[in-house]
Amino acid sequence: MPTETHEKIEDLTDIFMEEVKKAAKFLNESPVRKVPKKVILDNVEIENNYRSGIKMVNNELRISKKLPRDKIEAILRREALITFLPEVDFPQIYDLAWAYANADISWWKECSQPINLPTFPIYEAPGMFSLYSQKERRSIVKSTVKSILLLYEQGQEVTLKDYLSILMISRRYPSIKISKKEEKVLKSLIKVASEAKLEKLAEISGLSLASVSRAIRGLLAKKVIHGPYNLNPLRLSLSIFFMELEDPSKEEIDFLESFPYTYSVYKPVNSDTYYLAFLMPMKYKSALLRLRGRGLRMGRAVRFSFEMHPLEPINPEEVLSMMIDGYKTKPEVLPYYREEKPPFKLDRKDIIALNLLLQKGKASRSQLRKIGVTNPAERFSRYRKGGIIFKGYLPTGLGIGEAVIAKIDIPYRDFLRVRRAIGSVSSPVLYFVEGSLNGTIAVCFVNQEILSTFIKSMKIIFGESLELLDILVSAGPSSWSLPVDLWNEEEQTFEMDLESFVRAFLSRINKSEWKNIVTTYT
Repeated sequence: MPTETHEKIEDLTDIFMEEVKKAAKFLNESPVRKVPKKVILDNVEIENNYRSGIKMVNNELRISKKLPRDKIEAILRREALITFLPEVDFPQIYDLAWAYANADISWWKECSQPINLPTFPIYEAPGMFSLYSQKERRSIVKSTVKSILLLYEQGQEVTLKDYLSILMISRRYPSIKISKKEEKVLKSLIKVASEAKLEKLAEISGLSLASVSRAIRGLLAKKVIHGPYNLNPLRLSLSIFFMELEDPSKEEIDFLESFPYTYSVYKPVNSDTYYLAFLMPMKYKSALLRLRGRGLRMGRAVRFSFEMHPLEPINPEEVLSMMIDGYKTKPEVLPYYREEKPPFKLDRKDIIALNLLLQKGKASRSQLRKIGVTNPAERFSRYRKGGIIFKGYLPTGLGIGEAVIAKIDIPYRDFLRVRRAIGSVSSPVLYFVEGSLNGTIAVCFVNQEILSTFIKSMKIIFGESLELLDILVSAGPSSWSLPVDLWNEEEQTFEMDLESFVRAFLSRINKSEWKNIVTTYT
């Protein structure tokens, strides 16, 4: 029987129809699904799925009478918005309805499905939307729904990737709001770099230990930083490779999303050329550097750098002169860096433990024992002493600006000049790559207030050497995992199906060459 609370919302049909009208006015659109003719309370099983608490019977919307009033009201708003969403083959589109309904986050988390694709940032809708106010959420929902409806009205099939791309643009990813205390702690982390202790951060930021601890937890939850431990993959004989891929086919993208060594994928807004970063076993270097073809270039990163700008505001009028001063500064000598085999023998359980540390930034002894890792304390100590992991909270790039990608064709000796120029006004991740793809690739996180000035300054300083300069569709922490099952304990390196990798791009490669590429390794 309905409770007294439920009796107050007895005429659910009228209330629901009013919610549909509100949604129509909000979106300035008409429903694209059949609107239920009747809404009633019923004995509906409450399951943890995207339509939790309801079932549709003969165009009747039946809501579980077991639910409290606030959840019933959220369902009415949620289901009203759903009538404006086209039928698609992925359930994550319903996250828009949950966000619009301002549903309880914990309930939403139980019913939502995260997505982890290398070509997109990690998608976890409840946590993502929780970073915004209700007004901001609705603005994101409105832009996303209207864009999806435009594709639908044009007769285009709306895919999961369409949805993720539109949502990332609508929410201005990777801009994330951080509190003033979190910003103070983030600035302190930039100053102390690695081995950041709470006491030192409190001293620099002027905050109490408790405030610093809360700020660290907040920055970790928002993925603005990663830690307290980070993995050095170069100590596992992994090397950074970059691929430039023009107008990739669906089959190529599908392959790269399932390829175990795809680390990050960068897609510029105004170009059909993708830039892909891989962490691949070093032993395949010679073969990989021979891979080239129509619209495909490959390079190995011989230098990597992440410069974190102090987050202080910059006047647009000062951007060009600051970048020129940075470029003209005499750089120090910069050695090449090299990959190394592990400093001691690692077994499969070590790789499992290191993968957990890579994903979570930490791992308790009980967690490690639970996944079958014996002697966790001893192993952990060896990882640190061997430089496989290091302590420190590292900024990921989120929350510090709009992501811009640049490809600059300059010699290695000028890499530091580029780093100083770009790093004087932004927080760049830079790679110098050698191979058929050669030069500096930079992903720069730029404050929006100086974005247009930054782009113009880049063109003035680097001129014809600037092969690419564009805003990225998305950029954020990589979701890459160590391919545990591919660890070769005898050789102390990872294995890779080189032939399958080359075959994935066979339509671009001279057919007489692809076997030679594979033979280079074997």
